[in-house]
Amino acid sequence: MKLILSAILMLAAAPALAASDYSRGFDGSSSGDFVVFYASWCVENQVAYQDVSGQVVIRENCAKEGLTCRDVEQYRGRQYVHSAMCVQD
Repeated sequence: MKLILSAILMLAAAPALAASDYSRGFDGSSSGDFVVFYASWCVENQVAYQDVSGQVVIRENCAKEGLTCRDVEQYRGRQYVHSAMCVQD
């Protein structure tokens, strides 16, 4: 009985889930039908990210370590995740 009730609820919720907007990312950007999320990014050869209060914070200074900041884009399902890291040239 619980299985049947669960199936009915899933069918009832399907139109609402299908109507949701997948093109807007966590940061408001979009790339067609894909979500774009920036976990971290490069700023003047430093790795930066946004904390929970919305402030941009420098995580790592690549120049200080003799490295170069690189942005890496990974595709995961329906979203692109950008993250930055210090790498050796």
